[in-house]
Amino acid sequence: VAAQAAIALPDLLLGLWLTGVATAAVLTLLAHHRGVARFGRLSAKGETLRAAHNGLGPAMIGVLRPRLVLPADFEARFDAREQALILAHEAHHARFGDTRINGLVSVVCCLNWFNPLVHLAAFLLRVDQELACDAAVVERFPGERRTYAQALLKSQLACVPLPLGCTWPGRSPHLLQERLTMLAFKTPGRTRLLAGGALVATLCLGTAAVAWA
Repeated sequence: VAAQAAIALPDLLLGLWLTGVATAAVLTLLAHHRGVARFGRLSAKGETLRAAHNGLGPAMIGVLRPRLVLPADFEARFDAREQALILAHEAHHARFGDTRINGLVSVVCCLNWFNPLVHLAAFLLRVDQELACDAAVVERFPGERRTYAQALLKSQLACVPLPLGCTWPGRSPHLLQERLTMLAFKTPGRTRLLAGGALVATLCLGTAAVAWA
């Protein structure tokens, strides 16, 4: 009896894990489908897609073939300078394959549905993606910080969660304040970047050494 119980426990845990993975995958796909459905009927306009509703977007959707979705009132809500800055932001997402990264992260979250630290890391990764795009836009247009901040405020009208896309995660005032505050910082130089990279690498190696020991 003890031997049978010992064999049954791993099978039970495996079944529970597989059930959780399947449930998490279904919930992720449903959440993405609901997010895309909120745009309404998408119409192609050149290389981009246009939402049927106002105030939704911009956002990147699609893992294998990322497409930019612009709100129906894109030209009315944003002026010419703001439009250029927003397109530069989304182009940075496309250039570095952020939608593909988010798709892979969604798979990791499904496999680790029981681990809250993985879900927290996925959330923070999305925040860092947006901050990295902001930094790239500010570096390219250093004199347009105020205009870019205004565009960010206008783009917060509605939140569209897209697990398999790129959009600002949530409408938290704290996150928006952090994003706007970062715009006031000067772009770090090469020396500062190298020092930061060396510090992060040292911390990672030290933590790995302690864990291995």
